[in-house]
Amino acid sequence: MARRPAAVWGQAAIWGTLYLALVVTALGYLVWNYGLERVEAPRLALLINVQPVVGALLGVWWLREPLTVLTVVGGVLVLVGLRVAFRPGRMV
Repeated sequence: MARRPAAVWGQAAIWGTLYLALVVTALGYLVWNYGLERVEAPRLALLINVQPVVGALLGVWWLREPLTVLTVVGGVLVLVGLRVAFRPGRMV
């Protein structure tokens, strides 16, 4: 069985890990708890569907990923679904 070389923790790996720990995890929990103070949990849970849309838009903006038709259609479908779920008179 061949042995793979040990992983090397370069500067990019360290910064990436710190970003995941501080921005994604810590900031995510802070925003989630901030939202829970202001909105009922079932309504806030619907907003978790916005995460992939924001992630895709950040990828396009920050990482210069291509914006494809499927990405736009998927984002629009998520937003339409949220609009339907949050329309007035809806009990969630």
